[in-house]
Amino acid sequence: MRRYLALVLALACMALGACGQTEEEDLRQGDGAARYFFSGEITAAETGYLRIRVNDIGNSGLSYGDSVEVSTDTVYGDGGREFAAGEYARVLLASNTEDPAARLEALSVYKIDETGAILTG
Repeated sequence: MRRYLALVLALACMALGACGQTEEEDLRQGDGAARYFFSGEITAAETGYLRIRVNDIGNSGLSYGDSVEVSTDTVYGDGGREFAAGEYARVLLASNTEDPAARLEALSVYKIDETGAILTG
C-alpha cells in the first residue's frame, strides 16, 4: 500500500513540475504578455483602416518598406483619433506578423512625429 501511495505521489509531483516548466517555456518564447510594435508613415487614411509604410520594424516580423493595412477599430479604443496621409503612427499588436498582405488588428494606434516620439492630445 505504501509503495502504491509513493508511486502516485511521485507521478503527481512530476505532472505538477512539468506544468510549471511548460508555462515558463511559453513565457520565454513570447506567448505570454508580449506585445509587438512597428512604426511608419501613413500613406492612406480610410474609414476603418490605415495604410502604413513601415519605416521602423520595431520587434515585428515586418520588413522595412512593407505597406500594411491596419484596422482603426482597436482593442484599446483611441477615442476616435483622426489620422491623415503624411502623418506617422506607431502600431501595437497582440501577436507577431510576417504577412503584410493581411489587414492587421491593432491593440492601439498612436500618432507619432517623424522622430518616433508619441504625440499627445
